[in-house]
Amino acid sequence: MKKNQFQIASILCYCFSLVLPTFLSDGEIGLYFLTFGWIALANPIGPIYLLGLPWLANFIYFLNLALVKKANILTQITISIITILFSLFLFFVEDMAMEVSLGFWFWVLSFIVLMIGQLMILFKSRKKNLISDYQEKWAEDYLLIKNILVDTNSSVSIQIEHIGSTAIAGMKAKPIIDINLVYTSEQEFETIKMNLESLGYYHNGDQGIVGREVFKRNPDSNHNILDSITHHLFVCHVQNEELKKHLLFRDSLMQNKALAQEYEDLKLRLAEKANQDKKIYSMLKEKEASAFIQECIKKEIQNGKFRK
Repeated sequence: MKKNQFQIASILCYCFSLVLPTFLSDGEIGLYFLTFGWIALANPIGPIYLLGLPWLANFIYFLNLALVKKANILTQITISIITILFSLFLFFVEDMAMEVSLGFWFWVLSFIVLMIGQLMILFKSRKKNLISDYQEKWAEDYLLIKNILVDTNSSVSIQIEHIGSTAIAGMKAKPIIDINLVYTSEQEFETIKMNLESLGYYHNGDQGIVGREVFKRNPDSNHNILDSITHHLFVCHVQNEELKKHLLFRDSLMQNKALAQEYEDLKLRLAEKANQDKKIYSMLKEKEASAFIQECIKKEIQNGKFRK
């Protein structure tokens, strides 16, 4: 349920409580006690006074609803707790606990439902954001990994490319370094694969993108750099079309701040829409961000910037 749906459900429960009997003995509906409950407050002596405290719970509840867009969520939750506590003072009145009817339980339920909605908002607000502010450390992390990859593959001709949003200075991004290891000769792939395996990587296929081979960290590996920096490693031939498009899009973002800002805004919207859920975000990005990327690449190709 969305947050406003909890508010609606709460109000519906409260309305039901007004038209249903509150106590078994007299059959009076909740509206009667809402109208005359204040009388109990006029008697400050004895258990009858305790009936006035549940009556006050109504007005605390109305206050809570009025503060939905004005007070912070912790304040709203605190008010909900007070409302529930006041409503339960009824049980301190002798024999009243045995007399409550369906109307009373709908009444209390309205307060509980509202608080559940508030707790869900609090939980979601404290969920870690997928998109982080730009960190200069990303460029440093890339260089650390690059140096290791170059040293380990010194026997073959390779090029290391920092791709993805972390390669764009100032851009907010998921804190994952995307790296492309580019080779020139088809015969070099097996050598590169063997070299990467010696570093604790394993080949995970192309994952549906022909020519873009994915290498992941072995769970048993314990490299002090490679296993401390979250990164994705792809191995592509220099003539791979997907590689060319990735580089073209990256270069476009580097050279066009307005375009980079537009792409950043799109990612932030998708992360919010996905409620910071990685899987949902990936699906949304595949659908909505892909269109943005493809349109950008199309314009760059028309401008003659596609790498041959």
